[in-house]
Order: sequence, then structure tokens, then C-alpha cells
Amino acid sequence: MSSPAETYTTMVDATRKKILAPWHVQVLQYDSAGCYVALGGLLAVTFEAGFNQVASKPVTMLVGGAVFPMGLIAVVLTGANLFTGNCMYVVPSLLNGDLPRLRVVGFLVLSWFTNFTGCLIVDYVISFSGEWVQSDPLASWMRSVAEGKVSHSWSTTFVRGIGANWLVCLAMWQALAAKDGVSKFFGVWFPVFAFTAIGFEHSIANMFYIISGMQVGAKVSIGQFLLNNEVPVTLGNFLAGFLCLGVVAWLSYDPRFQETKHNQLLEVGSKFAHEGTTVFSSKSNPTMTTGSLLEP
Repeated sequence: MSSPAETYTTMVDATRKKILAPWHVQVLQYDSAGCYVALGGLLAVTFEAGFNQVASKPVTMLVGGAVFPMGLIAVVLTGANLFTGNCMYVVPSLLNGDLPRLRVVGFLVLSWFTNFTGCLIVDYVISFSGEWVQSDPLASWMRSVAEGKVSHSWSTTFVRGIGANWLVCLAMWQALAAKDGVSKFFGVWFPVFAFTAIGFEHSIANMFYIISGMQVGAKVSIGQFLLNNEVPVTLGNFLAGFLCLGVVAWLSYDPRFQETKHNQLLEVGSKFAHEGTTVFSSKSNPTMTTGSLLEP
């Protein structure tokens, strides 16, 4: 495993490559990430629908949480670009300004929309076209999941979005720190399992969950999908990735920031030392005036 400082350097290098990649490559990576997350969601609801028939809801959530990370593991191992992970990745470039900030913001915004496109591919090509998806128990479970996700208050959904991406970005960080496939697998699996089993909200996963539920009859409107879920969840996801992981890592391990703070501390220390010497000299020489003390 890499040290935290080495992991931060790896993240900075990886982010630069992602942002400077040709636009058509970025779009392919965004779409792929959306597809992988949606496939993980499809796997999760399939298991949950079955277990819900014979087990309690907590057990059902644990089972769904155990299989959903397949999508995030695929994102990491294929190098795809996921919006929620990008919320952490873009922090060094935005705060240090080593890349055009407009391009960095465009990279982040485009990832959200094209992740959505990837989810829709799975929604329509796989989920909606499969007869098995349109029959119970899977169809009724998908409806209940979609309706449940738009039933909470805005603040509750926002906080759940924070929790989800705090854990997702932790998974991404651990994957960056890992040096082999097995370590990356488990580094991603456990945090993603945790956020799914807890019931936190992930904006990209919900693009699949809610739209697929609507396709099989969930009583959810487009307005409810966007305003009751996607907007607060996306904001919560962004806040967690940007602040809880990205800014914390930047403050802790960024060489440029550390050098700046070191120089500022040296400057402050030098100033205090100079003022202390001046005051000591004034005490040794009572003839000095107050005005002379103020002179540099």
C-alpha cells in the first residue's frame, strides 16, 4: 500500500491525465462508468427482490450492499470516470490552478450528464426490454425502491448524499493506495457495501434505480425524480467528495500548499523574532523613543 502522501500524488497525476484526455475518450469513459454503476444496481435489486420474499429487510439490504459494489469495482479497474469520484479528484487542480479551471469544471459537469447517459443505456437496453424485469417480485421491488427514494425530506436526502460519497471517495482513495488487483477489489468493496447497506444516496446509482422503477410503474414524476432526489443527492455527493476527502487531502499532503504554509510560518517567525529583538534593545537603551520602536 502507498502512504497517504504517495496516494495523493497518484491522485493528482491520474486527475491530470483524465482532464487532459481527448473529449471523445472522456465521454466514452463517462458513459462506461454510468453503465457499470447501473449494472451493479440491477444486480443489487435482483438479489434484494428475491431475498425480500424470505428474509427481513435488514438482511435484504445487507445482501444488496454486498453485490452492488461490482459496478464501482468495474469503474476502478477499467479506469472509467465517475462523477462522484471526480468530486474528490478535481480538488488539487481547482485549488492549485495548475490546469484551466473552466476545463476542470467542465470535466466535472460533463461527467454527471454522461454518467446519466450510461445509466439510461442500461435502463432501456437491458432492464426495460427484459420481460423478467417487468414481472414480480422484481418489478414490485423496483417500484418500491424508486418511490422510497423520492419520499424523504430534502434535508434528509441531502445528508444521505453526503454519507454516500464520503464512503465512495474513501473507496476511490483506497483503490489509489492499493498496488494490486486484490487490494483494489477489497479497498473498494467494503466502503461501497457500507453505504449501500446503510441506505445512503448515490446520485448516479439513483439515475438507474428511479428511472428503472418508473419504467415498471412507480408513481414518480420527472419533477420528483430531479427535485426530491437528484438535486439534493448530487449536492450532498459533491460536498462530501470535495470537502471531506478532497480538501482534507489537499490541506494534508499537497506539496505546494505545505511549502506555502511553511514559508508563511517562517515569515511570521522572523517577524516575531525581529520585534522581540527590537523590544529587548529598547529596554537595554532607555533613550529610544516610541517612534523608533515603530521603525523597521
